[in-house]
Amino acid sequence: MIFANPLGLLALLALPAIVALHCLRRRFRPRVVSGLFLYGPPPAVVAAGRTPRRLVLTPSLWFELLAALAAAWWLSDPHLADRERAAHLVLVMDSSRALQAVSADGKTAEAQARQAATALITTLARDDRVTVVASGPAPRLLAGPGARVAAARAALTAWHADQPWHEVDEALALGTSLGGPGARTLLIGDRLPARLPPGVGAVACGAALPTSGLADARWLSDASGERVALRVLAHGGEPRTRRLVLRDGGGVVLAERELSLVPDQALAVVFAAPTGIAVGGAVEAVLLGPDPLIADDSARLLRPAPRTVRVAIDLPDAQAKPVRAALAAVAEAVVVEPGQSAHVRIGGGAAPPPAGTWRLHLTAGEAPPVFGPCLARAGDPLLADIDLTGVLWSGGGGTPADEEALLIAGDATLLSARRQGRDRWLTLACSLPQSTLTRHPAWPALVANLVAARRAALPGPADANVLIGQALRFPLPADALSATLSAPDGGLSSWRADAQGMIELPGLRQPGAHALAVIGAGGESRAWLTLQVNDLDPRLADLAACGTATRAAETGADGQVERSRGALAHLLPLIALALTALGAWWSFPREGGA
Repeated sequence: MIFANPLGLLALLALPAIVALHCLRRRFRPRVVSGLFLYGPPPAVVAAGRTPRRLVLTPSLWFELLAALAAAWWLSDPHLADRERAAHLVLVMDSSRALQAVSADGKTAEAQARQAATALITTLARDDRVTVVASGPAPRLLAGPGARVAAARAALTAWHADQPWHEVDEALALGTSLGGPGARTLLIGDRLPARLPPGVGAVACGAALPTSGLADARWLSDASGERVALRVLAHGGEPRTRRLVLRDGGGVVLAERELSLVPDQALAVVFAAPTGIAVGGAVEAVLLGPDPLIADDSARLLRPAPRTVRVAIDLPDAQAKPVRAALAAVAEAVVVEPGQSAHVRIGGGAAPPPAGTWRLHLTAGEAPPVFGPCLARAGDPLLADIDLTGVLWSGGGGTPADEEALLIAGDATLLSARRQGRDRWLTLACSLPQSTLTRHPAWPALVANLVAARRAALPGPADANVLIGQALRFPLPADALSATLSAPDGGLSSWRADAQGMIELPGLRQPGAHALAVIGAGGESRAWLTLQVNDLDPRLADLAACGTATRAAETGADGQVERSRGALAHLLPLIALALTALGAWWSFPREGGA
């Protein structure tokens, strides 16, 4: 005897309980009267209390015992031999946007993949099990593990190929782990991958089609001005012509160009940034003309806010001259008057600058002049790619008590720094007139590194236009402790800044505009900026490896997930339970005088 659910045998404990209740059942002494009018309101006299008595084998007892047996029968599901077990099918759906390509017959690979998966599910029995996994940068479980056929069919109806380009390895690993030993695992997509895990099959429903699309899009801003740079790439087929249009948010064409595309040769296109677009305003680049895959034929770009660093110089003319000369070579730096608001203040004595201002304090120490060698603190951006070989350094000093040394030569500290909140206060121990530092290539490099480090610490990302999957790390405004990010689908996520005011966003997976709001110390929230995510990848439109093919999956001998119970075995104990309960209900009132 085999029990599908041995715990159901606990229902047999109802048998002694029923017998005990019948032994303790109250029965009343018969009272003979000559007329009903003499049987008045006085209560009946109990012949026996709730003490054990001789068991009376009444019909209600038998019916109740039979009902308990029927309940135990249904719960434990006993059977003499092994039943046929339910097969387990694992479907891994390739969800890349490449499956949106439309073939010559007007069908997409996405629709073909859904149809193939549905056909596989249709061949299963009612009690078979299905697990559906959708691939992506983070694989998703759509149905299961071990879902019913109807649930899997509903999950396939709601499935869409809407993910950026990705490898399917993680989804296959998830599918095989959920399927267990012997389950049949199939990858369904638009191509057969170069390699598959052992035993995993595949169904390819794609077509090798010639396509072209945008591989990259940037809004550049530098000393040469602002411009929109695009890269267009064609795959397969013959050379072709497409028209690239740049238009504003209202659909007005701002610029256009006819492109001659050669397969597998990237074409760079640069437009001068259109005038009249405000900071944060958007333009859209669109490739016009027939193309099987339109997912990569457009990109939206936001005009970024200028990220210039205001530098105030408060030094004597002899020292200010080499500083100004070095800053003139840095396109991101703007020199302002000493009394104006600045991001970096050079000189100005030892007085602390306002919050939000970096300080570079110049002082001459009493250390003897040195030629080196100089030892720089590894990893500090202020000293990146600086070679001080050949510099005669005069005026080095000791390290201030509250600062850390960044650059030393022998016992002399040449550059030191400390953090003041989110700001950095630097001390350059050097006598510029007596040193050869300002006449060495290391001097403009040091000034450029200072500007670059301060620019990187400005609030907001370096570019509001990012590619899908690109991670971001940038500081929040000085008065903000955290931020909330609203995705295009309405999803909301929160990010708390670290001690330096930085937040780190993982690669954003949804194309479109993401709204970022900041939250201050008092809990107040305000809109801050918008991030535009474009799904551009040169691999997305490469359909040369697509085709129609099938690779069978291997199934082990024990590829079942659970026993199935037939309809008759399921209904018989329930019918017996209902009949015996009805018999007990009918017979019990008729035994009151027993």
